[in-house]
Amino acid sequence: MMDLGKIIYSALSGDAGVTAIAGQRIYPGVIPQEIDRPCISYDIGSLPGIDGTAPLYSPTVNISCIAREKVDAHSLAAAVDAKLENLRGSAVGITLKSMWKASYQEAFDPDLDAYAVVLTYTTMVVLA
Repeated sequence: MMDLGKIIYSALSGDAGVTAIAGQRIYPGVIPQEIDRPCISYDIGSLPGIDGTAPLYSPTVNISCIAREKVDAHSLAAAVDAKLENLRGSAVGITLKSMWKASYQEAFDPDLDAYAVVLTYTTMVVLA
């Protein structure tokens, strides 16, 4: 599902609302600790095919919007959601047919002294 990550990254890094807040600080997986905030990380889960034989999958995508101030984390999450809700796209070997938000959670990490808003999306993808 790494090509789905390319679709997600391209959508976020090409969006003026997202980059106005996070710049190009958009990372797959774990965010390096020395990186300035606000920033974004994304993870893509894997699920078996829906039909078992069709090339149709429904992986979960988690997007973490991290900032020093709570209001900034929520502003970044709003910009990310505005871009990703109902996103469609394609990359080599994969087509993202639909993407919708399944949950929205917030947290504070005292070790990083940062707020996070975690958006979880369900997707429908077709592999070529």
